[in-house]
Amino acid sequence: MLRQPLISSALTAQKLRMAGLLPERGPEGAHVRLRLVSPNFYFLRDALLQGLGVGLMPDYMVQEAMNQGALEPLPLSPESLGFLTTAMFLLHLPTRYPSRPMTLLLDFLEERSKWQHNED
Repeated sequence: MLRQPLISSALTAQKLRMAGLLPERGPEGAHVRLRLVSPNFYFLRDALLQGLGVGLMPDYMVQEAMNQGALEPLPLSPESLGFLTTAMFLLHLPTRYPSRPMTLLLDFLEERSKWQHNED
């Protein structure tokens, strides 16, 4: 079992704690030992680069460091972290005749969403 301190954003840490309390984890649950929690991803990335623990970070924040060999991805399947996903919503006023920019944006987001879903 991995016994490294965890570096995480506040929202991710909250979801990890909740996942550790799920009944299917057994009576003891999953103990999550958090070393550092912050809403600032730049701060968290610097902590990872200094070797203060392992972290759950967005790809865009650590991709360059991984390409340079400064950080390595953990061997976790995407399904094991499914509880960390969040939903995003685009709210707009209903209108019978949406503007061209709004139509293009909605079409782009819908297509991108399908593309992302197919990659997973």
